[in-house]
Amino acid sequence: MKIAVNFSPHLLQSLPRNPEIWVKISDWNSLWQVDAVHKVIDNPRFLIHLTLVPGSPTPVHQSGSIWTDLLELVRRVRPPYLSAHIGFRQRVDYAPDGRYRFGEALTDDAIIANTRRNLAILTEATGLETILENQTVVYGDGLEPPYVGHCAHPDFVSRMVNETETGFLLDLAHARVNAHFFGMSLEDYVRRCPMQRLREIHISGCRQLENGRLADTHAECGETDYQLLEELISHQSPEFLTLEYDQSQPALERQIERLFALSDPGALRKI
Repeated sequence: MKIAVNFSPHLLQSLPRNPEIWVKISDWNSLWQVDAVHKVIDNPRFLIHLTLVPGSPTPVHQSGSIWTDLLELVRRVRPPYLSAHIGFRQRVDYAPDGRYRFGEALTDDAIIANTRRNLAILTEATGLETILENQTVVYGDGLEPPYVGHCAHPDFVSRMVNETETGFLLDLAHARVNAHFFGMSLEDYVRRCPMQRLREIHISGCRQLENGRLADTHAECGETDYQLLEELISHQSPEFLTLEYDQSQPALERQIERLFALSDPGALRKI
């Protein structure tokens, strides 16, 4: 398994000691991040995660500067694939500043059909496949966006991934949050996801809100997160483990060390 970490100034400090780390960037406004990474290590490798919403009736190549940036990023970094969230149950259009404009509600069949079409556009334009990630139904500040709804439910996630015949990206923090929200065990949530198509796992820490719910805040991973990840990878073999964290240099390095140990228990590393 390869280790990836989302881009941050802290990661730039760690990369010279850990040049084998893949850097996760987004499809929009990230060209400067590519330049910054090239300044600290030779021959860096990148993953690209989309802010584009495949499930919207808006064709992805009509997203303006987001699409322009994506094509340039793909040309420059040639990732092994693209990844995107499953998406929303409402139409999404793109403002010039990259923010979403939500429109009419969509049926499940329409979301899946739109995703199939948009993935085909992406593949034709980039030559890359796009894998799909389970969305979170509770955001970091406790917001429960009505435009997410059951798109975060494992049964819809499984239907989407299977019917579009894509790879699956399991965000473990999203799984924890969603299982808690939907009143099911994490084991049941994961079991109902399309794990036979697993390609990548995202890991980050959660926090409990005042109302008792969990939220993914991209906090430092705790022992619960590591135990869950260790259990998962004892049965699964994803290509990537991706850490989503950018808040503290010492904490980032602790987590990098731990993920390398989990991905290769026999390796002795010193950061």
